[in-house]
Amino acid sequence: MSRRRLRFVHSSDWHLECPLVGLTEVPDLLKPVFADAPYRAAERIVGTALAEQADFMILSGDILDIELAGPHGVSFLLRQFARLAERQIAVYWAGGRVDRPERWPAALNLPGNVYRFSSRRPEDFLFPSADAPLARLTGLSRPRGGKLRAADFWPDPDSLPTIVAAHGRIDRAALAGRNINYWALGGKHRRTTLLDGPQPAHYPGTPQGRGPADLGAHGCTLVEIDEQGRVEMRNAASDVVRWCHRRATVHETTTGESLEQMLADQLRELRSTSPDLDLLVVWSVAGAGPVVSELRRGELAETLLARLRRRFGHDRPVAWSAAIELEPEAAVPPAWSQQDSLLGDFLRALPQFDGEGTNDPADLSGPLELLVGQTPRGQQLDRLLRLSDPANRRRMLQKAAALGASLLTSEDKP
Repeated sequence: MSRRRLRFVHSSDWHLECPLVGLTEVPDLLKPVFADAPYRAAERIVGTALAEQADFMILSGDILDIELAGPHGVSFLLRQFARLAERQIAVYWAGGRVDRPERWPAALNLPGNVYRFSSRRPEDFLFPSADAPLARLTGLSRPRGGKLRAADFWPDPDSLPTIVAAHGRIDRAALAGRNINYWALGGKHRRTTLLDGPQPAHYPGTPQGRGPADLGAHGCTLVEIDEQGRVEMRNAASDVVRWCHRRATVHETTTGESLEQMLADQLRELRSTSPDLDLLVVWSVAGAGPVVSELRRGELAETLLARLRRRFGHDRPVAWSAAIELEPEAAVPPAWSQQDSLLGDFLRALPQFDGEGTNDPADLSGPLELLVGQTPRGQQLDRLLRLSDPANRRRMLQKAAALGASLLTSEDKP
């Protein structure tokens, strides 16, 4: 086992080439922030490694797409590596989908403190590389197809703490019993512990949320392995802009003015609890009553957004209301699907695309061929409609139901 406690930072999915997206209107105060947020979050990751006096850093892929990030992104990354080198902090980098080792230009030499894992076969590095190593790092840059095999990674024969660094999907059941102290994985934008317990398998998520799907805090994971090989993890936030979801429940007596007051009170609370962050808030409204009908028609939602943005969107920290949406049962009451009408037929047809009980639950593209055929644009749309994540697919179908309901009736009830 280790002769002393090890401390390291595990991070992944920086995507320096990707600015923030998801707003139809960006306030002037946030325009530079949208472009710089991935870089500022990455700087905070490196700052965490320095402040915590980490022994090393693990990067589990998708740090930057060199072609899209350009010289600015490459020079930024090299400066961060140099900051770590000044404190003799090693970097172990397993490439992902966009930063495979072979994509790095041969003319750009990485600093001596950066070690890259091959994408052909698992590769080992000892930390430190002197006579008495404290840990063995074994890793693999993302293989073709993105599927990792737990059987390709082995514990150290001399009982050194063993840490796997890799990017991609891996079978959770196959991880148990491998006797790997820590699986440092990449490829998920949400912080996810795939395997909990004494030998965890962990995705730290992206350090900066990019859009409305990336709700909540984002950061890196600080990992410690003690003298007996026990692992402790804690999250260290790094995001500079945070997407938030907040909920409001309305009743028969709720008015547009009282709803605005409810939302404003929540924005004040958010600002007070996160004074160092700019906030992008997606609202969902549940309940019933006249105000729901007004929101369904759209004009009230636009009015509320404009007022909240004027009040909270032009001073730092910004608390910008990105959208106001009705929750599914408020947007489309279940009884509507029982109507003997065109709207009822439409709503009853949607569940067939949810995929339950089918061989290909992600394929929503079949009917598209009737509209666009096998054109290049049709093939592009076909790929976009193959939604592999059930939550994203369900959310899209809920929005389709709400849009259909708004188009097929102009009254409060169909």
